[in-house]
Amino acid sequence: MKKKRLDRDLKWGFQHFPYYQMRVDIECFHGMVCFIKLTDGEYIYWNLPKAGKVAVAGKGMSWLQLIPDGKQRLITAKYLPDNKVSVWYVDVIEGIEYADDGVIVYKDKYLDVYFTLQGDVVVDDKDELDEAYHSGELTKEQYDGAILECDSIVDELCSDVKVTERICTEILEHVKQRIADGERLFKEVYSKCGMRCDLCLIYRPNVEANDRREEICKAFSKMWQGFNPDSKTIICDGCSVCNEKSVLFSPNCKTRQCVLEKNLEHCGYCNEYPCAIFPAEPTEEETIQKIEIEKQWTWEDEKLMEAYACKKNMDEFRRKTNRG
Repeated sequence: MKKKRLDRDLKWGFQHFPYYQMRVDIECFHGMVCFIKLTDGEYIYWNLPKAGKVAVAGKGMSWLQLIPDGKQRLITAKYLPDNKVSVWYVDVIEGIEYADDGVIVYKDKYLDVYFTLQGDVVVDDKDELDEAYHSGELTKEQYDGAILECDSIVDELCSDVKVTERICTEILEHVKQRIADGERLFKEVYSKCGMRCDLCLIYRPNVEANDRREEICKAFSKMWQGFNPDSKTIICDGCSVCNEKSVLFSPNCKTRQCVLEKNLEHCGYCNEYPCAIFPAEPTEEETIQKIEIEKQWTWEDEKLMEAYACKKNMDEFRRKTNRG
């Protein structure tokens, strides 16, 4: 059985998107919830018999992924930007474990069910399940368990889709409220040069969750003399996005261009790090400038600026990943 991460880093390439992972215990649901906000990407569609053309991924959508206690299933509700469910996709799973970075990994048991509000109910990949059983990869008990779980999914989730929609909406509202109340992104999100987007107060997902741009703009003005950004308009989609319409804080960044040319995620993966663009040590002039700036900083300013300590962030990343 294949193991797949819930940040959807392989087939879908969602590893750069804001990812939340949390335990949820409310009246209608008990289990693990993973929430991905798709901040970039062209739209991908499926054509279904009753619903017709449905969007499954694209900028502005979000994926609510649910692993209920006591069940062998992963429910993914794919939400459109208007918060309406486009389609549900349910994987039958063998269980979950955790990657080294804490992200949930599920063991895919081949069989899937997808359904829509319009009445589509499709059981998919039965042939893959059969092949896994006949090849000896799955035992008879595992095979039968997958069939039973699939039947249970159809009975519990598809017999009254309006109820399923209501429950998912309640969970989604709970998750969004926790984010608004300060729930942090589960994973570190790096810019190409090593800024921590997940800590940055002009990063769009953080602005949408809790707009604190006025605070960071005051710190920016101390950091860069003459730079007085408008706290109501400054925003960044994160420089890992590839959409030409995306808004970037520094669209002409030479470090970003270098990393893109080398087809790397960020500087921390580069064999030439540190380099002329990203030197190992600041110049004497930069050191003096930093000392003068920090004389003006409050403790709060220093905490806000942690996101932009690129060299420190990349050094820490390389230490964690044994790259130097």
